[in-house]
Amino acid sequence: MQATSFLAPLFATVVAIIYLRERVPLQRWMALAVGMIGAFIILRPLAPTFGAGQLLALGAAMAIGIGAPLVKQLTATD
Repeated sequence: MQATSFLAPLFATVVAIIYLRERVPLQRWMALAVGMIGAFIILRPLAPTFGAGQLLALGAAMAIGIGAPLVKQLTATD
C-alpha cells in the first residue's frame, strides 16, 4: 500500500486550505480532484477485499498530511 502514502500531500493541502486558510489556485484544485479520483481507483473502497490494512495506510497518510500544515503553523510563531 505504498501508493496510499502518496496521498499525504493531498491531505496536507486540504488541511492547509481549511485550517490555515491558504489560497489555492484552480490548478491545484484540479490536481487535488485528480489525485483523489486516483486514490479511489487504487483503494477500491467498494470492493469486498477492502480491509484493515488499507484503512491503516489511509489513516497514516492522513496523519502525515495533517502534521505538515500544523508544523508550518508552529514555525510561523517561533
